Amino acid sequence: MLQEQCTGQGEELTRTFTIQTPKLLTGKECADKGKTAKIVCPRDCRGTWDYATDALLKEQCTGQGEELTRTFTIQTPKLLTGQECADKGKTAKIVCPKNCVGAWDYDDEAALVAAKCTEQNAGQEVHRTFTIREEAENGGLSCAHVKNARAFAYCPTDCIGAWDYNSTEDLLENRCTGRGETLARTFLVSRSEKHGGKTCLFAHNHTEANNTVTCPTDCVGAWNATVSELCAGEADGTEKTRVYVQTVAAALNGTACPAAANATEAIICGSARRTSSSSTPSRLEQTGDSSKEDEDLGAPQKEDEAGMLGTSTERQLLGYGLQICLGGLEEWNLQWCLRILKIIAVLHEQQGRGLSSWHAKRAAFLMRN
Repeated sequence: MLQEQCTGQGEELTRTFTIQTPKLLTGKECADKGKTAKIVCPRDCRGTWDYATDALLKEQCTGQGEELTRTFTIQTPKLLTGQECADKGKTAKIVCPKNCVGAWDYDDEAALVAAKCTEQNAGQEVHRTFTIREEAENGGLSCAHVKNARAFAYCPTDCIGAWDYNSTEDLLENRCTGRGETLARTFLVSRSEKHGGKTCLFAHNHTEANNTVTCPTDCVGAWNATVSELCAGEADGTEKTRVYVQTVAAALNGTACPAAANATEAIICGSARRTSSSSTPSRLEQTGDSSKEDEDLGAPQKEDEAGMLGTSTERQLLGYGLQICLGGLEEWNLQWCLRILKIIAVLHEQQGRGLSSWHAKRAAFLMRN
């Protein structure tokens, strides 16, 4: 039968009458000659889900715990005696997973350090905290950190350093010893940088090699013989001569020696007089007092605790100068007296101002030049 050929698509089928043996002479004509017959086949309902399964629908979830729905849609309704769709009018709902929601109070270590670190808490430990605002549900993703987790960091410690002397002038005044040495400042680091702190301009013990200073050179010298040596075994009134020998000449405003190089001095044994054949002023001493005559006036003088000159030699020379000026001796030199009084005034003024011993020392030696 023609209906058996239907496929459920609602198609239209046609059957046709075919003459197999035509009539002859007065035979009868076929009653259905030239006829056709048509039928419309039944059609089954056809439809589809927008998401075939719950699993496919779940892929649309965003982790917010939202509710999603999938729906069955009929694309071709049934026709005649065709079958109805089994899911006609149906929907299916699912509840999406809800992911954990949390965050750090500071996004990263840099933000933490910028917010909590100051100069006062350099090197101290600081931390940031992870807070969970919403817990995971329905199989949602957990947070990367547990509730109230902490991440620690240390505040940066900047380097602290400075030159051992504020300036080359300061270096010159405090480090020079009168030997003409070449000096340079040194950079000293008292605290190293840590945890990303700022570095110092120079490393610890860096020497300022491009900014050196040369110290003054003090004169070093001595008479080639003491009065005791010259007059040993000589009769009173014997005239002897000694020479001043300089082993190191003064340079760069260094302290001068008490006598010029190769200056000569005539000594009359057993008397209180000396004469000089050079331009250097005479120094009068009692040649009979051997405890004072052998002091080396060309050697650098020691300083007292206050940093000013105060050796026995200085006091001795000032005492003799005052005796000359007061007329206590038979012969005196007006120029020498004026020098003594001038040096006494200079020493008094400069020591009163608290100047360095180096300056006071230079003023003291003026009376010997």
